[in-house]
Amino acid sequence: MKKALTAIIVALFALTLAACGSNSNETPSSNGAKSQNETAGQAPDAEKAKLKVYTSAKIAEDKVHTLFGKATLQDGTPILDPITGTAEKAKSLLANYFDPALADKIVTHYITDKKSGESTLVNVEPFFAASILATKSAEEVQIEGENDTYTVTTADGGVYTLTWDASKSKYLVTSYEKK
Repeated sequence: MKKALTAIIVALFALTLAACGSNSNETPSSNGAKSQNETAGQAPDAEKAKLKVYTSAKIAEDKVHTLFGKATLQDGTPILDPITGTAEKAKSLLANYFDPALADKIVTHYITDKKSGESTLVNVEPFFAASILATKSAEEVQIEGENDTYTVTTADGGVYTLTWDASKSKYLVTSYEKK
């Protein structure tokens, strides 16, 4: 029992360290100092930017799926994530990944006026008709653009536009459409 508990604690500690390291948007230069672009809050170089854009789009869509697609009632009816609880909190959370106007559009798409007890029922129709979550790598999508604005197009016609937000030091999804 002690060995299992110790193994779990060590694994959680390792995951925490890995998560902290992977969430950092800072890439130290060879001497440990931030590059000029990072100091100025500018987007990273083109190749790194493309990978960040792809990853940002996947994380953003996954957050939407977590908020509106994972929690269900006993009969399988989807509900708003009970931990988030309200449309306002959902918008606030999504504003870390999406432009506020798009976050509002997503919340408006999913939130219904129907309730079951304290739970808010959500629209079952997905906002992202063509999902980037179906891809496994950046090679499976087409990424075009420059350092501050990119479009990511999936094979099934989903087009995500991402723009560098210097205040958050990351890319935010500013628009989505299905071709």
